[in-house]
Amino acid sequence: PNYEGNEDERPQHNVYVNAFYLAKYEVTKALWDEVRAWGLNNGYPDLPAGGGKAANHPVNAINWYSMVKWCNARSEQEGLTPAYKVNGSVYKTGESAPTVDAMANGYRLPTEAQWEFAARGGVNTQNYEYSGSNDIDAVAWYNQNSGNVTHAVATKQANELGLSDMSGNVWEWCESWYPGYEGTDRVGRGGGCGDFAIGCRVAVRNGGNPSGSNVSIGFRVARSSVP
Repeated sequence: PNYEGNEDERPQHNVYVNAFYLAKYEVTKALWDEVRAWGLNNGYPDLPAGGGKAANHPVNAINWYSMVKWCNARSEQEGLTPAYKVNGSVYKTGESAPTVDAMANGYRLPTEAQWEFAARGGVNTQNYEYSGSNDIDAVAWYNQNSGNVTHAVATKQANELGLSDMSGNVWEWCESWYPGYEGTDRVGRGGGCGDFAIGCRVAVRNGGNPSGSNVSIGFRVARSSVP
């Protein structure tokens, strides 16, 4: 796709976000496997095996629904309050659009605004084109340096907040609906190992059906900043 001048990136506007936590790394296959094993024995019957080139590579081939159920499983595993519910109950199985408890201290996907704020370096931003640099090779695995395969997380330079791989490696699902497609598509950000440099800019936005999964998209987790 031609991202240059993409109307999807306009209009530029101010967005305010509350304090939150965001993982330094994309969820790895090893971490996915660990939480999945716990979940399968604790009421999360349909968490998929997922894909991943190696234990320290980002997990992929997981759809949006599975990611948020995994977030709930990890929350319960660590004694935190799950963030996602369906009809008032903790979301554990099936494919339903859950409600999000913003006051829960458990794991969840970042909103699109939170993702972009963090990718741009937050309050420490240097306004780079990619997350952490204007030199994409310093911060991202993309189609010119990756061999079109994922790489171990955190093997490129981190951004201003110490966050790795927010440009490249795998696309990352966000919690937010894709504008204009509410109810059908969720937002993905960041670009992946098979994308051209222009697709890994922090401004680029993408969207897709939350039931879909492929090897180019993974995720990282967030948590609300609550007492």
